[in-house]
Amino acid sequence: MRVAIACQGGGSHTAFTAAALMRLLEDTADDDDVEVVALSGTSGGAVCAALAWSGLIAGRGGVGDARGHREAARRLAHFWTQGWPDGIAAHGYGDAMVRLLHNLQSGNWLEAGVPLMDRFRNDAIQFGGRLTTTPGAALRPEISPYLIAAMILASPLALSPWGELIRRETDAQEALRWLLGRHIDFDAARRSVEDDPSLPALLIGAIDVVDGSFKAFTSRAEPTRWQRDGITVDAVVASGAIPTLMRPVEIEGEDGQKRAYWDGLFSQNPPVHDLPDVYGTAPDRNPEQIWVIRINPPALVPPEPGAAARVPIVVPEIMDRRNELTGNLSLHQELREIAKFNDLIDRDTLSASSKYSTVTICCFGMSDRAAAGLDHLDKLDRAPQIFRVLMDDGDQRAGEFLEAWRTAGGRCPNAGCSATDLSCTRW
Repeated sequence: MRVAIACQGGGSHTAFTAAALMRLLEDTADDDDVEVVALSGTSGGAVCAALAWSGLIAGRGGVGDARGHREAARRLAHFWTQGWPDGIAAHGYGDAMVRLLHNLQSGNWLEAGVPLMDRFRNDAIQFGGRLTTTPGAALRPEISPYLIAAMILASPLALSPWGELIRRETDAQEALRWLLGRHIDFDAARRSVEDDPSLPALLIGAIDVVDGSFKAFTSRAEPTRWQRDGITVDAVVASGAIPTLMRPVEIEGEDGQKRAYWDGLFSQNPPVHDLPDVYGTAPDRNPEQIWVIRINPPALVPPEPGAAARVPIVVPEIMDRRNELTGNLSLHQELREIAKFNDLIDRDTLSASSKYSTVTICCFGMSDRAAAGLDHLDKLDRAPQIFRVLMDDGDQRAGEFLEAWRTAGGRCPNAGCSATDLSCTRW
């Protein structure tokens, strides 16, 4: 069974995606019937997909290739549990203070204050974000990420020995680029794909800020469809470039012109409709199933288990539901597009051939229990307690999905579902 896995984006909530993807890879490592032929993702989902893709390639992923699957899972675990230096992304103030003292004692003066700064910055962002939903919102100025970058570059500290560290700790774009570079060797991955085009494909979603066109960066070198060598650290950063926090990422196209890209949440979240034909000239490598790991619930989640969902009436609840619906918009459209093609093939309106064949779509997402305790501002929160809840739920939900999938004989666990009504999220 050739499978593509699509990872929806959602900032810190994609810790759920990371754990779910780890479980899917680990539990199918020794399964000769499952071959991961493609991955796609947007924003935080792009980070997860890129980490898994690089691991599959490094382990030469393929049918029954346990080493590739386990290397992909290892890279995901290391990124989301270690994160910034010494794992401070998932630790609290007590751990940050201990690490600060340790760095001072070891002579690592340059990195000494980073753990504490990271924890303070995380909580400051949360405080500022929540202030916008209170009467005090008028007192909170909006600051352009361009202004922040300009202030850093204009500072004499930019030319000091601490210049790189200061830019990394104050510029979200530089921080993400640096962090990804520590975990993925993009040049090595590109060379591997060039040497062996049968290796798993990767699609990453972003949007052109100027003309509004959707962009899918890809590892596939199909001159008639894709830009060559499209998977770079800049492509992944562009997919996660939230406009209010990061400057657009400028990437040069095949025509030599630079284009500015923002977060793929505004385009394809995640790229799905290109997956059925991702191999183009090699249709026998195209996926037979697409597994979608969702972050945003399609239906309104009740405030607590067993309660009835209700229309949001206060500002925080309205903003939260608006964020969920916006994040699902492109995914729903792309799933319906695939469902329409499946229907045309089933009714012999579109003849099934080596290029066109039905694709089964299976979706799963967070449990209501986990989703009920989160809101859209938590997508910018890296507090350890949130990560623990999300990763535990991701592991459990992926395990439940695989068990139901195998019980159903390798078909969508909800026998009556279709991508059109999206009921496959409630199997």
